Amino acid sequence: DQGIGLKFFITGVGESCDELLGAHQSAHRQLATIELQRLPWEARREIVDDALGAFDLNIDDNVNWRIAIISDGFPYYIHLIVEKMLWEAFAAKDAPTTLSWEHFYAGLRVAIEETNAALRRPYEKAVLQRAPEYEDVVWATADGDDLFRSLSDMHYSYRRIIGKRDARPELVAARFKDIVRSLKNPALGQILQPIPKRPGWYEYKEKMLRGFVRMQAEANRVELTGEREAPK
Repeated sequence: DQGIGLKFFITGVGESCDELLGAHQSAHRQLATIELQRLPWEARREIVDDALGAFDLNIDDNVNWRIAIISDGFPYYIHLIVEKMLWEAFAAKDAPTTLSWEHFYAGLRVAIEETNAALRRPYEKAVLQRAPEYEDVVWATADGDDLFRSLSDMHYSYRRIIGKRDARPELVAARFKDIVRSLKNPALGQILQPIPKRPGWYEYKEKMLRGFVRMQAEANRVELTGEREAPK
């Protein structure tokens, strides 16, 4: 009834409006659609500053940047990490005025444990009860800020990552690529999907999963920044 001044907001996660509403073509004529992109960098940092400001707390600026990076632009991860950091500060014997790396890593570990199970499950399928190199390869798929990544870019990230791991032998390129391709399979969580008409390029099937992968790497002191420094 258009005579009633009510507005309904219907949200969903998908690649396109057709994917969300394809079964109900008439819905397109009735709905205004707004696609939400990942949060820009400053907006990510503002969430942290606003939350801590409510408690008269400050945060190390480098820590704030790390939260912005590993969140991959999804507010869910920013809220979750900051909440757990605040609980760490609350439980401290000496009440801090500035949240530091200590609070960050302590809060991050709890945030990983309490991440939505639907986001944890694909990662666990890909790395649990498998050879250790599977986790290194999965981390390589989430390096940098680009949503679409080629096998060559991921392999470069992989070489940098294992340079930060203790006594980790490097996979030959062919084996690395085989593992990446296997991440399309449901048995390994179906983390990746190929990009049509772009051979050797992949994207995350569930975009939010990238943030969880980044959290796991960060908890192991491996920063996924997309930097292009040659491994030593």
